[in-house]
Amino acid sequence: MITLALSLCFIGFYFFYSTSQRAILKPKSSLQQWVAINNPNAKILGGALLFLSFIICMISLGAGAGTFSFLVILMTVASLVVICAPLHFFNRISLLSIFTLTLVFEIYITCYAR
Repeated sequence: MITLALSLCFIGFYFFYSTSQRAILKPKSSLQQWVAINNPNAKILGGALLFLSFIICMISLGAGAGTFSFLVILMTVASLVVICAPLHFFNRISLLSIFTLTLVFEIYITCYAR
């Protein structure tokens, strides 16, 4: 569940970063081009993804710990996006491999670490 919350938070913040007027972006992928064209829809979708990530954290960890963990995840993801997005480190293959790897680790730890 935390992997899903982390991924949704990353995508939601990336949508907000891509719709920023201050960031100088050169859209390369089809997702970046869609965000550049549909600015208001991307902001709504980014907000919905961040809210969904917050709800997942609240459900899986409780009210207090879920709120705190969401804020920590949001700060970490925001720093990562602001630092790495202009360098074009993110592509579909790397993000999918990181998500798969963290999901496998999360499932392994929850199932076999007892």
